Amino acid sequence: MSSDEKALLAAIEAAPSDEAPHKVYADWLDEHDRPEEADWHRLWTAKAAQAARKWFEQFAAKHSEEIEEEFGEKYTAEDMIQ
Repeated sequence: MSSDEKALLAAIEAAPSDEAPHKVYADWLDEHDRPEEADWHRLWTAKAAQAARKWFEQFAAKHSEEIEEEFGEKYTAEDMIQ
């Protein structure tokens, strides 16, 4: 991994809700012949991540008893995300 790529990823990690670093990284990926990864960074926005987290939270709340019966312990949305 180049120092440029490390810096771009650090910018994404430093401001996860800011879509600009994802777009800059996506452009960089396109320039380095990695179009599939570029598309992912354009599509997986902070808004999409929040929607996914909300879905997991609702799923965990709705199915927590079933999950506990099947696996013997409770799983939260955070458990599922990680």
